[in-house]
Amino acid sequence: IMKNNKLVLEEYFYGYTADRPHRIHSVTKSITSALVGIAIDKYPELTVEEPVWKYFAERSDCKWVAEKYDITLEHLLTMSAGLDWKGLTLNESNDDMYMYKTDDYFGYLLNKNQQFQPGSEFCYNNGLSLMLGHIIEKASGIRADSFARVYLFDHMKADKYSWDIDKNGIARMDGGLKMRPRDMLLFGSLYLNNGQWEGEQILSENWVTNSTSQKIDLNDRGYAYHWWTMDYTINGSAFNTFYALGHGEQAIIVVPGSQLVFVMTAGNYMQVEHRPFEIMSQYILPSL
Repeated sequence: IMKNNKLVLEEYFYGYTADRPHRIHSVTKSITSALVGIAIDKYPELTVEEPVWKYFAERSDCKWVAEKYDITLEHLLTMSAGLDWKGLTLNESNDDMYMYKTDDYFGYLLNKNQQFQPGSEFCYNNGLSLMLGHIIEKASGIRADSFARVYLFDHMKADKYSWDIDKNGIARMDGGLKMRPRDMLLFGSLYLNNGQWEGEQILSENWVTNSTSQKIDLNDRGYAYHWWTMDYTINGSAFNTFYALGHGEQAIIVVPGSQLVFVMTAGNYMQVEHRPFEIMSQYILPSL
């Protein structure tokens, strides 16, 4: 836990230490969101309104490109592309699983039918995060994991991390990072400090605000640009949070109004994530 930019609690269990990276699964997506924001700052031609098919124009035989689906970067970021897609479901066949079984992830995605008007339906789709990595690469000329090292991690002096690269050369922007919890905490603090790192603006304040503001209402929570949002009422006090969440209960939860970042890693796989939110509502937020 970090409060007012100071580390106030740190505990490790089951052989983990401060220097041992942990697989963070879909927390990676929120870091991908930051990289998109940095790329947009550096390359003015890149915007959230930009049609995705333009970055795959060489695949003119695929439906998405041939029919010029009206899907933008914003639709990728908000998981609302509207594709005919069965999302990742425990113990059930799904499109994510079928996509990973192919050598050509993008070919699988680009040949999916358009089922809903883009922006109208939320459907969690790991492939959309992979596409964002491809778009960063197209804009910058370097693979997204290298872009992350140069423009994000080197600034944070985070060097004890690794990024999965699949045999087809695609960087796993959907969930391929291993990081130390302390570096996860520093990433959360970058957002708490409006994109500034040691006096340098490495992520625009506008992107920090916009990318963590709810775009999709999912009743008990919201979704922004690869960040989740959740509001709490504790003892009559309101707390607004945004958070990164990964399979097995990996989490970075930011509470801007209280200048607090909470990080958790765990191995609670094959179940619905709930412990980070219980810790927040039962212990951390009441203490504030």
